[in-house]
Amino acid sequence: MKSPEPLQNQQKPVASKPLTPLQLADCKTGFSGGAAGMICAPPSGGHVRIVGDDRHSYCYHVMSRTAGGDYLFGDQEKEAFLRIMWRMARFSGIKILTYCLMDNHFHLLIRVPSRVKFNAKFEAYESQGRPDERPTQTKQQGEERLIDHLRTLYSKAYISQLRAELAHMRANGMERYADEQLTKYKERFCNLEKFVKELKERYSRWYNKTHGRRGALWMGRYKSVLVESTNKPAEHETGEDFTALHAIAAYIDLNPVRADLVSDPKDYRWCGYAAALAGSKRCRYGLCEVMRVAQTSWKKNAHRYRLWLIEDAAITNENAKSQLENERAREGKISPAELLRHKIKYFTDGVAIGGKAFINNQFRTHRKKFGKKRKQGAKAISPAGEMTISIYSLRHFHQ
Repeated sequence: MKSPEPLQNQQKPVASKPLTPLQLADCKTGFSGGAAGMICAPPSGGHVRIVGDDRHSYCYHVMSRTAGGDYLFGDQEKEAFLRIMWRMARFSGIKILTYCLMDNHFHLLIRVPSRVKFNAKFEAYESQGRPDERPTQTKQQGEERLIDHLRTLYSKAYISQLRAELAHMRANGMERYADEQLTKYKERFCNLEKFVKELKERYSRWYNKTHGRRGALWMGRYKSVLVESTNKPAEHETGEDFTALHAIAAYIDLNPVRADLVSDPKDYRWCGYAAALAGSKRCRYGLCEVMRVAQTSWKKNAHRYRLWLIEDAAITNENAKSQLENERAREGKISPAELLRHKIKYFTDGVAIGGKAFINNQFRTHRKKFGKKRKQGAKAISPAGEMTISIYSLRHFHQ
């Protein structure tokens, strides 16, 4: 059978003109056709989604925009999005490499690990007896690890109810049904579609509730692009060889520069690069993975990522071209004083700033206001060695 001729090579219908807006309103059954008033919608040129298999790890650039492109997100809304995003990422086993939150859309660069490997720790397995092998795990032990992992997203009351329901099923001969319920949780792990869908849904519920709003918050489904990546170390010790992952990370972190919100990405609080400079270990680990260097080597390699950003910005931004020369002269390194000013600005949502002893004393005094698992209060803004003095912050949560 001959394949249909491409739409652009076909003649347009000549029987009548497309329906006008008022004629569309008169359609008794409601209009659900294509664009420009056509009854038969043309073949979709929409976004095609490519997703990797469950046995390997893949990276994706994810983007979604608000309904109508409305500018809905201020500082509070962006902070709430970040908290939900990190919690969902931890639950789902997703790794955030970098991100950028704008007033009407967001960008994420994420790594989705192998679901098979991630879920293996929740399954029963036999040890091979070698010294380097993990010990045998029973089905019950695997289930306990799974339920413990669910605490990253669900409340204590939810977990108690889940345990009671599972016990009830098994006491009544419904072992298979109980296993199926637990499998549903595992299907959400390391799953790109389920992660983004649930992230947007949870945020929508928060946004609508806090703003007295109803209806859809997002413009349809998210867009995703599969990005070539590798877990292997960079070919050069410095990690400077160019990769697609680097290009996408730079594109994301430079969003506020392209939008003329800031001239330097470090000055835009709601991106992964600025958060990494401010001390976020999660963001530092993510960008180190982009550079294909050790996760703990941020201080050694941060200047290289900065040069990447400024070089990319200089391609299309005249102001960045002059900045690039300055950055190259100082090899992309930020002075301790400049870094401290950046960190203090970033930590303005903290509840106290001062020396380590002062902060820990405030933490002990107001211990009930913080989570039970919190062990200490002081978080370094300027670690010893960066400046002649060390400054700490007390925050409601640690990054």
